[in-house]
Amino acid sequence: MLKLAEHIVESKAAEFDPSELVDHYEVAVVEMLKQKQAGRPIRKEAARTPALKGGNVIDLLRRSIEMETRSQRRKHRLKLKLVQSRGRDEGPTDSRAGGFAGR
Repeated sequence: MLKLAEHIVESKAAEFDPSELVDHYEVAVVEMLKQKQAGRPIRKEAARTPALKGGNVIDLLRRSIEMETRSQRRKHRLKLKLVQSRGRDEGPTDSRAGGFAGR
């Protein structure tokens, strides 16, 4: 585990130049102070939150679970139809043979 951690740290290590870092909070505060000094009204903006593609996390998780559940039900129904069409009463007996023994 230690070797894995060392590998990750080494692979992610890079040169850091603090002059390239932009502090967006500081920039916004300085801009607001300049507007106040100039006597202009201050705009109040709502905090920006990054938009998630497709909705919020909870909705995405719910959709994922629903899709998985539907997929499992569909697979189960297909297996039942296959078993019934072959005239067997029991389900798959050997998973290594594609789900049915003797295949």
